[in-house]
Parts: sequence; structure tokens; C-alpha cells
Amino acid sequence: MQDARARLAAGDLAGAAELLRAAAGAWHEIGDAAEEARCLRLAAALARHAGHRDEAVTLAGRAVDAAPGAATYREAGAAALAAGDPAAAVCDFAAALDAAGPEATLERGYASALLAAGRPDDALAAFRRAAAGSADPALSLVDGVAELQSAGQVELAERLADELADRLATEVDTGSHEAAARLALLAAARALDRKDPVAARMHAERARTEALAGRSATGYLAAAVALAALADAVGDRAGAYAALAVGWATLRDLVGADGARAAFQPHLLALRERWGTAAFAGVKAAYEARVPRP
Repeated sequence: MQDARARLAAGDLAGAAELLRAAAGAWHEIGDAAEEARCLRLAAALARHAGHRDEAVTLAGRAVDAAPGAATYREAGAAALAAGDPAAAVCDFAAALDAAGPEATLERGYASALLAAGRPDDALAAFRRAAAGSADPALSLVDGVAELQSAGQVELAERLADELADRLATEVDTGSHEAAARLALLAAARALDRKDPVAARMHAERARTEALAGRSATGYLAAAVALAALADAVGDRAGAYAALAVGWATLRDLVGADGARAAFQPHLLALRERWGTAAFAGVKAAYEARVPRP
């Protein structure tokens, strides 16, 4: 097991999984079912992350056979979901909840399984239960909105988003700003799906404002990149460059020069590659003529 941890730290998932399977066999010989199940569960998670879905399902099933419990059923559910068997995942997560009682992480997994199984209303209820038991209910609900939206359940996503927006309107802490920023970006994506770039830009600008208010570097970066992409999509190269240039300068105040450069430079380089060096240089020069660099 120590060797498995070392392999994992070195990025050798396959080697770590092999050692965990060997450790599980040794625990089986000793007669410690709980440790056997733990090793099998970890090996299943590694197989799942490595894309070996059938192997993950097999290992997770062996873990459940060795020692049924919330943790083993949760991994079995995650493996089944990754393997494209949402019905089995629903059963596994339900068993995990039966074993552990209400738990936010289990409810989140259960919601994902229900959504994949074509039960969106039940999934919405599970997302709400997960948020109620979460350390950060608002961000948990944002994740629910994102999953519903990604699954094509736009009406339910908007319903949950509106409920959360009403709640956030009465809160003014840092966490509420971060949740509002992520919610606004999801609204921007829905507006784009409706082919409404004006509304999409409005929502992205709101996301940038909320992220800055909450001093969320990742949220601010996401909003700035979204604004640049929206501007570029309609041929507004000056606006696209400005969104990233202003973002770079603002993020420098939040995370320092190195962090801001690492965040924004790749996106500016991508614009240069897409537009061509000469065109990019022209847009950059025009921007700097209007807004001198400090």
C-alpha cells in the first residue's frame, strides 16, 4: 500500500492500481474484509479515472461483496455511472444512502445517477437535499444548475437558478458573490444557446462584476475569457483584446504578476494565433494607444 501511494504520487495510476489489487488479495488472506474492500475501492477509483470503466465496475463490485457499506456502494455507483449504466448507479447510490443516512456527497452522486437515468424531477429534489447538507449550499446548488443544464434540462435548470438568485439577492458575503458569478456564466451559456449574444454578454459582465466583488480569481478569469470569446465571435477584436488585457491587469492585483500572466497569456496567444501576428499587433497597438500601460 505504501508502494501504491508512491506510484500514485509519481503519476503511475496503472502501477498503483496493480499494487492495490495485490494488497486487497493480501488483506483477503489475512481475513480483514474492511481493508480488502478499501483497497478494491481505491483500485476501482483509479481504474475509473484512467478510463478503464469495465475494470472499475468489476473492482467496485468486488469491494461491495467484501464489505458492503456506504463508501463501497458509492464507488460502485460512480463506476456504474461512468460505464453508462445509470440504473445500476441509482441502485448503488440508494444503497449508500440507506447505509449512511443523509449525506451531501452521496446525494450529489444520487442526483447525477437519477439525471442520467431520465428522472430529472427526482434529480432536482436530490440536488436540493445535497445542498441542504452541504457546507456551502449556494455553490452546491450552482453545481446542480450546471448538471441539469448540461443534461439538457434547461427548464429545471432555470427554475433552480431563479430560486438561488432570489436567495443570493439577500446575501452579501464572499461566497454569495462567487455563487452569483458562476450562476451568471451559466445564464450566459443558456443565452448563447437561444442565440441571444446581447443577453449572453450582459450575463458575462455580471459574472465578472460578481467575481471581482468576491475576489474570486478563477471566477474573474472565466468571465473575462467568456467576454473575450463573445466579442471575438461577432468580429469585435478590439473588445476581445480589451477583455483579456483589462482582466490581466485586474487579476494582477488579486493574485500577483506571475499568477495573472499564467492565467491570461495563453488566451492572448490563442487570439494571436487565430488572427495572425500582424492583425493581433495592430489591435494591441490600438488598445495601448487608448489605454497606456502603467
